[in-house]
Amino acid sequence: MLKSLFIAYNKSLSDSLQQKFRDDFEKTDSVMVKAIFAYF
Repeated sequence: MLKSLFIAYNKSLSDSLQQKFRDDFEKTDSVMVKAIFAYF
């Protein structure tokens, strides 16, 4: 079950898929920072 929750951290994924996860994480981080600044 934990493997399916943390699939983005699986080292056996292809490089392109790992890069897509990294890109998505960066976008999510950006949205979260903007939301925090908008709140305050």
